[in-house]
Amino acid sequence: MMKKTLTLIIFALFPLFVASAQTKEFKEYAQMVSTDRLKDLIISLADDRTEGRCSGTIGNMMAEHTIIESFRNNGISTYKRSTYTQSFRKDSTIFRNIIGYLPSNKKSDEYIIICAHYDHIGKIGDVIYNGADDNASGVAALITLSKLFSEMKRKDKNLKKNILFVAFDGKEYNFAGSEYFLKNLTIPKRKIKCVINMDIIGSKLVPPTSLDEYILILGDRFMTSEYKMDIRRINIRQNLDMCIDFTFYGSKNFTEMAYKMSDNYTFYKRGIPAILFTSGFHHHTYKATDDLEIIDFPSLKKRILLIYGFTRQLILR
Repeated sequence: MMKKTLTLIIFALFPLFVASAQTKEFKEYAQMVSTDRLKDLIISLADDRTEGRCSGTIGNMMAEHTIIESFRNNGISTYKRSTYTQSFRKDSTIFRNIIGYLPSNKKSDEYIIICAHYDHIGKIGDVIYNGADDNASGVAALITLSKLFSEMKRKDKNLKKNILFVAFDGKEYNFAGSEYFLKNLTIPKRKIKCVINMDIIGSKLVPPTSLDEYILILGDRFMTSEYKMDIRRINIRQNLDMCIDFTFYGSKNFTEMAYKMSDNYTFYKRGIPAILFTSGFHHHTYKATDDLEIIDFPSLKKRILLIYGFTRQLILR
């Protein structure tokens, strides 16, 4: 009888042990996310020297170099080629997607894609549109996540799915980069289990509630009740204290519109599960005032950690 009682107690306490271990591990990875490093990345990507990263320009190539060097330093390899760059021409412009690869610990044919576009609208006359939030913030998140998952693999946490880290070019050219990527995809669509896209994720200018810490997560067709529960659980257990909004400010029409305005929609059109993480459009979007000063780095860090926690669940399943 006593043995049976002890067994029941162990089964009852086991979820608490697991949750405690996950919280401890989460805190270890949270310490690896430096707001100073995030600031350095956004400065490098959205400085006047890159002149708004318009596709086909020298400034765009400077941003490309920053991303490639970051992938290399984070232990992310190339994917089925000798270079990280996937180049193509459309009209008279040369575009360059940047693709990094982190294979699963054990052989797998399933993939998670984590992505963000790195181009912006460039320079118009003498005015530079730096695009610090749109979308240097998303690229800084992408680079940071590549570091966290590379460290997970190094510690042999049994990544069960391969990860592609993709910085898309040409989003401002009718999604040229993501369209080309998918037209030349060598992975069966059914083997892409989820696409995590980050676009405009660094400010906290338009909170959906009175809470100024928040994130908008769009893609309700793919956001199962299990996924939503995972996100809410991570938010609570890791004390991120964010308002989680699975709509675009409560409007069905605006939610659909916002979802269609980034590269996740390219995947969606082909039946691939794709989720957009964003902090929303604001009065600096597509303006020359979208600069470093509007980025809230503690909030950006929290959002990165939430996305890390959620994506970690997808990869370990």
